[in-house]
Amino acid sequence: MTLTYLLFAEDPGAALFMRELPAALRDAGAIPVTLALPFAAPYFPTEKLIAAPDALDDAAAEALLARFNPAAVIFGTSENPDSFAFNLVAASRRNGVPTIAAVDSAPNAEHRFRGHGTDPLRYAPDTLLVADSASADAYRALGIESDQIAICGHPRFDEIAAIRERWSEDQRAQQRRRHFPGVPDDEKIVVFVSELSVGLGDNPFRRDDDYSLAGTSGSDARSRIVGEELLLALSHLPYPVHRVLRLHPKQDDAEEADFSALFDQVSQSEPGLELVNAADLVVGMTSILLIEAACLGRPVLSIVPRSEERQWLGDARKAIPSVSTRDAIDAFLTGGDERQGWPVAATPAGLGNATANMVGRILSDCQR
Repeated sequence: MTLTYLLFAEDPGAALFMRELPAALRDAGAIPVTLALPFAAPYFPTEKLIAAPDALDDAAAEALLARFNPAAVIFGTSENPDSFAFNLVAASRRNGVPTIAAVDSAPNAEHRFRGHGTDPLRYAPDTLLVADSASADAYRALGIESDQIAICGHPRFDEIAAIRERWSEDQRAQQRRRHFPGVPDDEKIVVFVSELSVGLGDNPFRRDDDYSLAGTSGSDARSRIVGEELLLALSHLPYPVHRVLRLHPKQDDAEEADFSALFDQVSQSEPGLELVNAADLVVGMTSILLIEAACLGRPVLSIVPRSEERQWLGDARKAIPSVSTRDAIDAFLTGGDERQGWPVAATPAGLGNATANMVGRILSDCQR
């Protein structure tokens, strides 16, 4: 009997984590059916996505289950307390359909399945597919049993390991000329990877009393505070630096216009992996693109306004240098050499075969 699986994604991070799943399930003899909302859809370029219901509500969830009769519903988590994933979980429970969540990173575990309620496991699935041990630990602490959690690795890191082997120094030079035209060869390029400054619950992406960084404009937005601190530290260097702002896919460039004006260049649509590979230093907070840069072997720095946020890097925190004070930012940047640049961090360790690990657990659960 050929089984059908209904996949749902709405955020870029989850879509990146899940994007190889439809093809892998198909290769395993299953029928994947994928619903991806606008920010997630570009991550499934070869899939024939089903049309989103006009209203993302309980009735729509029930209709999808009736239409496809899936062996399981597989969904990516998001920053949305009104996520359609919760309607799908509720409908699946009513109809006895197993649910599986793909969790790409550790932050905000206590809010991922809460919705607008107070129970952090209100919409928790039957099985969690997580990227690393940090994520697994976070959900075990909330009360999810270890046998419900599969640590699979992250498919993107497997892909980057292969890309790193292929890309030569000549290709890196070509990427530099393509994405940073006109920047002299001897001028350092620093890319700041921005993030959204909105979040779940009490919004950990806004300034609170525990912040050890203040920024320079009075903004309370986490990403802007860190970006301003980076720019301040770069201004202390005795040599010129080309400063690049890489916006998050969901950031509105018009809303970020005044912040963008502080940089020499702004990027959002260009291939992120090429951009960070061509840079001399990639600075961010805890985003996936920062970890990808480390996997490529580029010099990286995580700046977080509260030291405990380095845990949000997941297992990559063991490899990526992280600082949370103005003096520490200065110390790291001045430790670089005008000619040699900044030191390369250790490459984050990966499990390998992440998508195969996910598919194996999915098929095992449904057969059981």
